[in-house]
Amino acid sequence: MKNFYLNYLLFFAFFLLSIKPYSQTIIQEINRLSATDRALADQLGYKVAMSGDFAIVAAPFQDYNINGENFMENSGAVYIFKRDENNQWQQHQKIIPNDREPQKLFGSSIDIYENTIIVGCPTETELSAPSAYVFELSENENWIQTQKLTVSVSSNSNTKFGYDVAVQNDKILIGAPQEDKDENEENPLASSGAVYYFQKDISGIWQETQKLVPQDRSFGDAFGRALSVDSNKAIITAPFDSNGINGTNYTELGGSAYIFSYNDQTENWVENQKIIAEDRNEIDYFGWSCDIFNDEVIIGSLNEDHDLNGENSLQDAGASYIFKLDENEIWYQSQKIIAPERNTLDRLGYSVGINSNFVIIGAFSEDEDENEQNTINSSGSAYVYKKNSQGDWQMKQKIVATDRDLGDYYGYSVDADGDYFISGAINQDQDSNNENSLDNSGMAYILKKIELPTVICQDITVYLNEDGNISISAEDINNGSYSIESDINLDINISEFNCSDIGENEVILTISDMYNSVYCNSVVTVIDNSDPTIACPENMTVYTENGNSYYVVPDFYANGDIEMESICGEQNNIEYSQYPIPGTLLNLGEYTISFITTYPNGNSAICDTNLIIETSLSNEEYENKASINIYPNPSSSYFKIKAQPNRFPLTLKLFDLKGKKIKEINLNNYKNDQPIYISELSSGTYIIKISTGDNHIIKKLIKN
Repeated sequence: MKNFYLNYLLFFAFFLLSIKPYSQTIIQEINRLSATDRALADQLGYKVAMSGDFAIVAAPFQDYNINGENFMENSGAVYIFKRDENNQWQQHQKIIPNDREPQKLFGSSIDIYENTIIVGCPTETELSAPSAYVFELSENENWIQTQKLTVSVSSNSNTKFGYDVAVQNDKILIGAPQEDKDENEENPLASSGAVYYFQKDISGIWQETQKLVPQDRSFGDAFGRALSVDSNKAIITAPFDSNGINGTNYTELGGSAYIFSYNDQTENWVENQKIIAEDRNEIDYFGWSCDIFNDEVIIGSLNEDHDLNGENSLQDAGASYIFKLDENEIWYQSQKIIAPERNTLDRLGYSVGINSNFVIIGAFSEDEDENEQNTINSSGSAYVYKKNSQGDWQMKQKIVATDRDLGDYYGYSVDADGDYFISGAINQDQDSNNENSLDNSGMAYILKKIELPTVICQDITVYLNEDGNISISAEDINNGSYSIESDINLDINISEFNCSDIGENEVILTISDMYNSVYCNSVVTVIDNSDPTIACPENMTVYTENGNSYYVVPDFYANGDIEMESICGEQNNIEYSQYPIPGTLLNLGEYTISFITTYPNGNSAICDTNLIIETSLSNEEYENKASINIYPNPSSSYFKIKAQPNRFPLTLKLFDLKGKKIKEINLNNYKNDQPIYISELSSGTYIIKISTGDNHIIKKLIKN
């Protein structure tokens, strides 16, 4: 018999009938960030920024110092979160300025690049003018205030210096959208705006070295309201500018943006180009937000009303515009981005972020979930676009908060860094555990480009063991599933099989990593591959009938003389073979009868029975036939033999009517009237052959 119940593992390599891979990349919320000292109306998430292992989140209306003491209304704070080894973001530090004061609104703007943070305070207070603060990372990973930045000369104290800030390497740009004068502190135009450039000198001090204004500056443009820097390029917007290129195409509050490049030789920023939307309209506020990465910029226009074809006007649905730098160093509009499902007052483009592979655009007053269902007014959303093979930005995913609620303003601020994203929801009320409601305390959400586990199933064939059972593990179904995010756990919904499962069974393999679970279906084919168990008749001596010299071989299977067993009970489609075949005529002599049973699985069992054929039972008797009697006859449990002296038999053989010997008894020590028990026999008629030497007598016995 083959030992199949241990061999099923070997068949995995040979019965790999199909492989089913499944993988997908998604943008997924992985952390909700709330301040440990959160308070009513802090509006955490007013501004957000990321760089490497750090994310910074502003709460300009926070009232307390780092110890939760010394109340100063709306003094402001910025919270620093750090990514740990498990990709979880934990609050690392709360920073405030050394000279905090009421209504300072510290955190109205923020940016981070590697080991430098810049925080803007654009509000004029009773004690100080607008300013910005530089924090740098110390060796023990604490962020330390190293400098306060203010303008050296200003035409007024309410320039909103610090309204937006940007930092990269040794460069800091600080917007002052209500500044009045030009770079020479002349030609005042109210709120025309300016940007101040600070450069870090060799001693580590940030020095104001340049004031930037556009060549076509105009009254109320708010130049510097949004800005971004990348290497030697900068984008600065003027969302309230009404003039087109070269002063043409006047469009009230259509908005504009300016590209500047840094000249390493002169160590100055130079205006390269003014850009506007090709489909600009009144009050679009093109330039409300912006970001730059390499040779691409994204500019938000939150009040834009039209679709890609300039049609289907929806008030303040919003849009964003992509500009690229061509081979002639000219910036051109390459794409207009709108939401797949636009609605009135969504304000797509209120916030934007861009990196090498992704664009994220906030729409803080958008109402629907990611499936455009379950309307919750101004719950907010963000849209992530991915660059395709042609270099165009293609919609990847709409993102909403997992705990979205009425008026949360999710997407009020956004940023992107590598595979990570952050979105602020300034009016969110709950903490990171969705508990302890505090109105408008605010929240920030960390999202990550996540590759779902790659799950690969394989179909397998297994064989029941000698007990009619078999167990499998998830590893048996798995065929190389993996996750790039973390270690994986494997699970299957069925692991035990028995005779009732013979055939094909669907098994679900579930792969889980630290973020997600995915599954695939596998077919487990269960086979009873055991050998049949067969029991042949005992070796037998038969006698020919009616004086014949031959014996007709019966069908032992049909007569029920062959006993079979299977671990799974009765089997269908069993093949039986008997050699010699039933009906064969055999002469007197000794033969071997072979029996073969074959199951549907192809396995078979063989056994043999020794058959001796003798002459027919005769009526030869002792000299005195009446000298031997059998009684009682009929009988239910025993019979006795009574014989004349010196005529006592030597042996007794008991046969059924087919001539099969049932038992044989040695009577050498037999005494008259001694019972011979037959209670184990079935009811019926039997033949008794009593012999002494060569002489014998035949008697019939009826068993009740």
